[in-house]
Amino acid sequence: MAENTELSRIATLTWGVKQSFRSYVQSVGGVIEVGGGVVATAEGEFVFPMAPGNNLALNAEGRLEGHGAFLGHVRFTGHGGMLSVYLADPVLEISGSSASLTIDDHDKKPRRLEIAKLDLEAMTAEGGAV
Repeated sequence: MAENTELSRIATLTWGVKQSFRSYVQSVGGVIEVGGGVVATAEGEFVFPMAPGNNLALNAEGRLEGHGAFLGHVRFTGHGGMLSVYLADPVLEISGSSASLTIDDHDKKPRRLEIAKLDLEAMTAEGGAV
Protein backbone atom coordinates (compact mmCIF):
# COMPACT_ATOMS: atom_id res chain seq x y z
CA MET A 1 0.00 0.00 0.00
CA ALA A 2 1.35 3.44 -0.89
CA GLU A 3 2.09 5.79 1.95
CA ASN A 4 -0.32 8.74 2.23
CA THR A 5 1.82 11.89 2.12
CA GLU A 6 -0.97 14.38 1.56
CA LEU A 7 -0.85 17.43 3.80
CA SER A 8 -3.81 19.43 5.11
CA ARG A 9 -2.78 23.07 4.85
CA ILE A 10 -3.38 25.44 7.75
CA ALA A 11 -4.98 28.71 6.60
CA THR A 12 -5.58 30.82 9.73
CA LEU A 13 -4.68 31.18 13.40
CA THR A 14 -7.65 31.80 15.71
CA TRP A 15 -6.73 33.33 19.06
CA GLY A 16 -9.26 33.83 21.83
CA VAL A 17 -8.82 36.67 24.32
CA LYS A 18 -10.42 36.38 27.73
CA GLN A 19 -13.81 38.08 27.93
CA SER A 20 -12.99 39.69 31.29
CA PHE A 21 -9.98 41.48 29.76
CA ARG A 22 -11.95 42.66 26.72
CA SER A 23 -14.74 43.91 29.02
CA TYR A 24 -12.25 45.72 31.24
CA VAL A 25 -10.66 47.52 28.27
CA GLN A 26 -14.08 48.65 27.06
CA SER A 27 -15.27 49.62 30.58
CA VAL A 28 -12.43 52.12 30.99
CA GLY A 29 -13.23 53.74 27.64
CA GLY A 30 -10.52 51.79 25.86
CA VAL A 31 -10.45 50.51 22.32
CA ILE A 32 -9.89 47.11 20.76
CA GLU A 33 -8.56 47.58 17.25
CA VAL A 34 -7.70 45.00 14.58
CA GLY A 35 -5.75 45.52 11.38
CA GLY A 36 -3.67 43.91 8.69
CA GLY A 37 -6.30 41.34 7.78
CA VAL A 38 -7.29 40.22 11.29
CA VAL A 39 -11.00 39.57 11.77
CA ALA A 40 -12.67 39.81 15.20
CA THR A 41 -15.45 37.31 15.92
CA ALA A 42 -18.49 37.87 18.16
CA GLU A 43 -17.07 35.26 20.57
CA GLY A 44 -13.95 37.35 21.26
CA GLU A 45 -11.61 35.47 18.98
CA PHE A 46 -9.23 37.06 16.53
CA VAL A 47 -8.53 35.30 13.23
CA PHE A 48 -5.08 35.96 11.72
CA PRO A 49 -4.57 35.02 8.04
CA MET A 50 -1.55 32.97 6.96
CA ALA A 51 1.33 34.93 5.47
CA PRO A 52 2.23 34.01 1.87
CA GLY A 53 4.90 31.37 1.35
CA ASN A 54 4.34 29.39 4.53
CA ASN A 55 4.04 25.64 4.71
CA LEU A 56 2.33 24.93 8.02
CA ALA A 57 0.27 21.76 7.64
CA LEU A 58 -1.00 18.58 9.23
CA ASN A 59 0.81 15.56 7.81
CA ALA A 60 -0.79 12.19 7.06
CA GLU A 61 -0.32 11.15 10.71
CA GLY A 62 -2.15 14.26 11.92
CA ARG A 63 1.02 15.95 13.22
CA LEU A 64 1.71 19.63 12.75
CA GLU A 65 4.79 20.40 10.68
CA GLY A 66 6.38 23.24 8.78
CA HIS A 67 6.54 26.93 9.57
CA GLY A 68 3.59 29.21 10.18
CA ALA A 69 3.74 32.97 10.03
CA PHE A 70 0.50 34.91 10.25
CA LEU A 71 -0.36 38.51 9.41
CA GLY A 72 -2.08 41.36 11.19
CA HIS A 73 -2.43 42.86 14.63
CA VAL A 74 -4.75 43.33 17.58
CA ARG A 75 -4.27 46.37 19.81
CA PHE A 76 -5.90 46.97 23.20
CA THR A 77 -5.60 50.51 24.54
CA GLY A 78 -7.05 52.34 27.51
CA HIS A 79 -6.36 54.75 30.39
CA GLY A 80 -5.11 57.44 28.00
CA GLY A 81 -2.47 55.11 26.57
CA MET A 82 -1.21 53.75 29.90
CA LEU A 83 -2.78 50.39 28.99
CA SER A 84 -1.38 49.19 25.70
CA VAL A 85 -1.23 45.59 24.53
CA TYR A 86 -0.11 44.94 20.96
CA LEU A 87 -0.19 41.44 19.45
CA ALA A 88 1.11 41.29 15.89
CA ASP A 89 2.31 38.89 13.24
CA PRO A 90 2.20 35.63 15.24
CA VAL A 91 4.65 32.91 14.23
CA LEU A 92 4.34 29.23 15.08
CA GLU A 93 7.86 27.83 15.39
CA ILE A 94 8.05 24.02 15.41
CA SER A 95 11.06 22.11 16.68
CA GLY A 96 10.70 18.34 16.94
CA SER A 97 7.77 17.52 19.22
CA SER A 98 7.38 21.01 20.65
CA ALA A 99 6.45 24.39 19.29
CA SER A 100 6.32 27.97 20.45
CA LEU A 101 4.14 30.90 19.51
CA THR A 102 5.92 34.22 19.17
CA ILE A 103 4.56 37.69 18.46
CA ASP A 104 5.82 41.09 17.54
CA ASP A 105 4.85 43.13 20.60
CA HIS A 106 5.43 46.72 19.50
CA ASP A 107 4.60 48.55 16.29
CA LYS A 108 7.43 51.09 16.54
CA LYS A 109 10.23 48.94 18.00
CA PRO A 110 9.49 45.44 16.74
CA ARG A 111 10.83 42.56 18.76
CA ARG A 112 9.69 38.95 18.93
CA LEU A 113 8.45 37.60 22.24
CA GLU A 114 7.65 33.98 23.00
CA ILE A 115 4.20 33.96 24.57
CA ALA A 116 3.31 30.27 24.57
CA LYS A 117 4.89 26.84 24.42
CA LEU A 118 2.72 24.25 22.69
CA ASP A 119 2.67 20.52 23.40
CA LEU A 120 2.38 18.98 19.95
CA GLU A 121 1.99 15.48 21.42
CA ALA A 122 -1.23 16.59 23.13
CA MET A 123 -2.60 18.30 20.01
CA THR A 124 -5.83 17.02 18.48
CA ALA A 125 -7.49 17.81 15.17
CA GLU A 126 -11.28 17.88 14.93
CA GLY A 127 -13.68 19.38 12.42
CA GLY A 128 -10.96 21.16 10.45
CA ALA A 129 -9.45 22.81 13.55
CA VAL A 130 -6.28 21.92 15.44
